[in-house]
Amino acid sequence: MYTAYRIERRKFQRLQVCLSALYRIVEPFDLSSLMGDREFEAKTFDLSVGGLSLLTEHYLPVGTKLSFKLIIFESNPIDSVNFYEPLELRGEVRSSFYLGDNEYRIGIAFSAIPEKVRSRLDDFLQSPLRPAAAF
Repeated sequence: MYTAYRIERRKFQRLQVCLSALYRIVEPFDLSSLMGDREFEAKTFDLSVGGLSLLTEHYLPVGTKLSFKLIIFESNPIDSVNFYEPLELRGEVRSSFYLGDNEYRIGIAFSAIPEKVRSRLDDFLQSPLRPAAAF
């Protein structure tokens, strides 16, 4: 039955934020071999301590395992920008939608995150100085 209400299944609230990301296909091996052992560029659509959505030009099937780096930065009120060491994460594709114009929105759930990375990600998400979404 159709319902006008959507049930939120995420454990963590996602915030809309646009960041640069680099990802590499880890599994399945045949997809990794087909795409080549290289990093692809993408940008985030939203982000939480449990996962993110990427905007990319490549279709990635559900179940694909990725490693990726997020380029984290913060801007402050006097127009300076602080860049941080990229956060290295692993995740699994949970959804993949074609948006048109050779662009896909890929939903990813993070795998085990080291505490240091999780803490830095949480600090970034809680910061009033994080960059605003640019969509």
